[in-house]
Amino acid sequence: MVNSLQQEYLSTGEPAADDAKRKGAVVFRLRMQKLRGEEFYLSYDPHASQLSHENNKRLIVQAHDFGHDVVPLRPWADAPTVSPQNPLNKSASLRTLRIQLGRHVDCRSAGDAEVIDSLEDARTFAERLPQWLSSEPQSPLQVEFWGCEPFTQWPALEYLGSFFAENRSPVEIKVITTGCVLDQNMISWLERLQVLVVVRHDGPAQKFNRGEDVFDEPVKAENLRQLYQRLNPTGKIRFCCRLSGYNHSLSAVKEYLAAHLGCRAQGIPLTTEEMLFSGGEKDCFSGPKAEADPTALRHALFSEISHGMAVHAYSIKEKLQDFYRSLAYERPSSSLGQFCAMDREDSLAVDLKGNALTCPLASAREGRAIGHVSDYANIRLDTAWHWSRREECPRCPVLQLCKGGCMKLEGEEWRRACDHRFAFHLPLFAAGLYFLTGGVLREIEGKVLRRPDLPGVIPVVHPGVLG
Repeated sequence: MVNSLQQEYLSTGEPAADDAKRKGAVVFRLRMQKLRGEEFYLSYDPHASQLSHENNKRLIVQAHDFGHDVVPLRPWADAPTVSPQNPLNKSASLRTLRIQLGRHVDCRSAGDAEVIDSLEDARTFAERLPQWLSSEPQSPLQVEFWGCEPFTQWPALEYLGSFFAENRSPVEIKVITTGCVLDQNMISWLERLQVLVVVRHDGPAQKFNRGEDVFDEPVKAENLRQLYQRLNPTGKIRFCCRLSGYNHSLSAVKEYLAAHLGCRAQGIPLTTEEMLFSGGEKDCFSGPKAEADPTALRHALFSEISHGMAVHAYSIKEKLQDFYRSLAYERPSSSLGQFCAMDREDSLAVDLKGNALTCPLASAREGRAIGHVSDYANIRLDTAWHWSRREECPRCPVLQLCKGGCMKLEGEEWRRACDHRFAFHLPLFAAGLYFLTGGVLREIEGKVLRRPDLPGVIPVVHPGVLG
């Protein structure tokens, strides 16, 4: 993907800015090592997106080097810094509408997903839609169906999906599913409406992470195979996995899926939900091995990305390209919103009762309603925290890749989730630097690394991982 960037130096020789004198500067010292043993050091400022050698020469990354056209630089707009004290209004002209069906997505398994939303709920929701959703066309409107298992709410899902396809143009529809309750009628409907289907499956760790595996039941397995065969040629299906102590390898997930789908692993479209976080998911399976060992995860993920085995997973590829884009355009951290984009005015999560939600993983029953669509002007996102309001994020070297953790978590739940995201993004950061410089990131040193109670120097990757 970025082999053209593997050069000894990419600097034009221009001196880097004197970041140490810049008020509030957060600069990390990166200890790098070539495979032949030579060490060198880089300094990195994630807030100014500046990467420099110790001789103060900036590493210049050109946008066209990683497949993007060079665009004129424009002033960066500051992202909203949402917090309970600084709530965000929602626009009626939406880019993304995320609809929660049934229980929220963190329930234990599809078998736990009781039927909550009826056909009547869906009809009422559709009838009221013109009262609060702007008729001005977006390009296009993204409509996503979330929940523990949206297909257990099939009458409501079928009605609303068809409604948007027939009455809203342009529109793109996406469903996040476990694939455990599919039948032939559903498959035909998905194919006809050209719905993008994201199947949540963790490969060999599926039963340990989520409690059930669709491939253990022959009829369900055959339905999922047929769905894949019919949607894959048009790019309308993806698999989404979580890494955990039960499995560190994205390649293992692909191999597992390929063996059960009867196809080549290389062609399976895979993305990731990063790491299993069981701390705040009381309904989630979490045995002794659920928590991934950070060192083993770093080495496994770095190795797979660096050897090209995982670099083409959607989330990995997009994050690396976005990291290079940040360096090419010196993207300031002030322009970064949350990674989930639910802190945007044009992104809204709702349930079929009309409750506006913090996000599609939240629930009105858990106090995460932020208003009601019948009183749209008074919807306020006041149950979320932008990354800049956290203790850790402003002092984190992987900020430009991570873009903050779950914005609704607080306290110990937040800290554990932050630790998980940091562990996941470290090997991506290291892989990005390896492609860029040919050096392996041995250590990161900072005055404060995320929290004052954490070490100021952390090991990242041992060069021996690359063999």
